[in-house]
Amino acid sequence: MMPYLELVGLRRQHSSNQPPAVNNLTLSASRGEVVALLGPSGSGKTTVLRLVAGLDEPEAGSVSVGGRDLRGVAPERRGIALMFQRPLLFPHLTVLDNIAFAPRMAGVSRRDARVKAARFLELVQLDDYGDRSVRSLSGGQEQRVALARALAAEPDVLLLDEPFSALDPSLRADMHQLLAEVRAVIEPTILMVTHDQTEATSVADSIALLVDGHLEQHDTPDRLYTQPASLVVSRFLGGVNEFPGVVSAGVHISDIGHLLVPDAADGGAVLVIRQEAVFLASPTDTRADAVGEVLSVESAGPRRTVTVRCDGIRVVAEVGPAQSARVGDSVGVLLPVSQRHVVPVPMSPAPVPATR
Repeated sequence: MMPYLELVGLRRQHSSNQPPAVNNLTLSASRGEVVALLGPSGSGKTTVLRLVAGLDEPEAGSVSVGGRDLRGVAPERRGIALMFQRPLLFPHLTVLDNIAFAPRMAGVSRRDARVKAARFLELVQLDDYGDRSVRSLSGGQEQRVALARALAAEPDVLLLDEPFSALDPSLRADMHQLLAEVRAVIEPTILMVTHDQTEATSVADSIALLVDGHLEQHDTPDRLYTQPASLVVSRFLGGVNEFPGVVSAGVHISDIGHLLVPDAADGGAVLVIRQEAVFLASPTDTRADAVGEVLSVESAGPRRTVTVRCDGIRVVAEVGPAQSARVGDSVGVLLPVSQRHVVPVPMSPAPVPATR
């Protein structure tokens, strides 16, 4: 699909004695797509939203929407709405008039603006709340009104800056469902900042992982987890199985053994595999890629994290209740070929032999 929102080479440095908050960022989203910006605190996620919204100016690079370059365009003329973590509703206005605010600022009559606001109030399932004071709303209701107000501006792009992080888990799940219902009706293009990996994978079509202002990878949630572009990505997303080695003719050679990696290029590489993809079996199972001893078993609800030592190498498996494992057990470890992924790494140069 053609990009609708395009960020090209964005750079923003807040202070001359600090590294750039965003550095050479190129990112795109298709029309109607939800892209989650994920990364540790200070990685530049909110700065990206501010650059797109026009609240900050980049030192380099550009932002365009639908092919329209937004350099020099004022925030209110960009066709972009920004929803913050806090609802920031106007306390002196009713719920309906809060939502009608954006159309009113665009020159729509009060009557027509309220008619439009009522449609969006219905969309967020609060159609009976129009005449209420915003002070009477719960936290979840405030966020619904804030979302309706942002949508009433009919933006080309909707920016969400951790809008659900202050809600308890059940309310957050409700807002995720509401966002899905809104998308089904009006298909907005959304760029959403979140620190919650579960939220990113459940809400977004794709995830852009930022670290220190750099884009490490932009991909679907599944590919980000199972085919990380770097060890930084793998580790940030909780991956723990890493086997340094070398690829030769479609085989990864490391201390864990010789493992097929059919599409991998030759050279130094770390084999990674998600702990959820590792299976445990009988030590006599001929399918096992390695055999080892269970070192530890840690429970987390119905699932358990099992650490196995295989000839000095540790392999971690996250297993369900159907797979039994106790400390000291001998087990076979299966690393499915379809779940293996190699991350190329530079090989250290061979030492130069001393001359005599």
